[in-house]
Amino acid sequence: MTYTYPENEHDEPQAETYDSWDEFWSEVEAAEERRTETIKGVEVEVPRELTVRFARRAELLQDSSRMEDVTSLLADLYSKEIVEQWIDGGMGLPEFQTVLAWSIAHASGKPMSFREALASVKNLHQAKAEAGGKARTRRGR
Repeated sequence: MTYTYPENEHDEPQAETYDSWDEFWSEVEAAEERRTETIKGVEVEVPRELTVRFARRAELLQDSSRMEDVTSLLADLYSKEIVEQWIDGGMGLPEFQTVLAWSIAHASGKPMSFREALASVKNLHQAKAEAGGKARTRRGR
């Protein structure tokens, strides 16, 4: 296939030939800056985008705080092997939730620090606790 596109409005169109979509997309990804981070002793690539599969599953599981759901989402972003290494390293639910929040932020193009991710997890837990308390108060009347 031949793709023709101008670099900017003043450039002449350029033709590039690729044998397949995979070849083209590999070139696109190779040109992107890759960053790594060490989390619980494991070096991982910082996610740069969310897959449609991940976005769908995250939407379905957004209210879940179950360890299985959080680790399953992280396995979609990284791999089952990496998640197992974190489990073997002693990571607990709050750490997994923080890594998930941090990862989603980076993959969504809105990077945050680990501290900011932890704060967002704590805020979410507090909001859920307050909402639960209000629901119990209303039922108790």
